[in-house]
Formats: sequence, structure tokens, C-alpha cells
Amino acid sequence: MKYRQLLFMTTLILLLMLHLARLFVSAKPTPSEAHTDESSLIREKIEAFKSDVLNRLGYVNPPNVSNVNISIQEKRKMITLYMKYIEERNGTHKEEDDSGMVHSRNFHTLEYAEICVSSITLISG
Repeated sequence: MKYRQLLFMTTLILLLMLHLARLFVSAKPTPSEAHTDESSLIREKIEAFKSDVLNRLGYVNPPNVSNVNISIQEKRKMITLYMKYIEERNGTHKEEDDSGMVHSRNFHTLEYAEICVSSITLISG
């Protein structure tokens, strides 16, 4: 007898919880029309950005990179080419020899109206 009462009460409580959960889910507010317009505007902006990036890279659709097979030798070759490019790019800039120049270690400037007070600590190289 007690077992049936306990089973009945448990079933009743579970049904009540299920009903309350269903009411809670259905009472959830739906997104407003302004919110959906805003999210669609954001999606449009994202798509425009994606298409702009793809166009600049010369693609119509994003490339499928899941099936790209690049061997270690090809990777090393690309790294070597990139390093050569960097060395050539840095080599085009003129290296300045500043061995005889004076360098400032500290430079302080205080400006008051039309008076300029400066202090410089110099290190001769």
C-alpha cells in the first residue's frame, strides 16, 4: 500500500515538473522584430566582409584546405624562400654607420609660455 502511494506521489511530482518546464519554455520571449532585423544586418555585413576578403585573395568561394597535402620538404622550401625574401628586403635599406655620432641618453623638455628649458645627457660613442 505504501509503495503504491509513493509511486503515485513520485509520478505526480514528475508530471508537475514536466508541465512547469513546458510552461517555462513556452513563456520564453520571442525575439523582437528589431532584434531580428539587427541580426540579419550583422549577417549581411559579415557576408560582405567575407566576399571582399575572398575577392582580394582572388577566390570566388573559400578554398577547401582539408585535403591539402604539403610535404615537409615543400614547407622547408617555402620557409627558405621567405627567409631569402626578408634578407633581400632588409638588404635594400642603407645601413648607417653612426660610430662617431653623439647619442642622447636622456632628453627632457619643459615648455613655459615662450621659454623652453632643456637638459640633455650626452654619451659620445
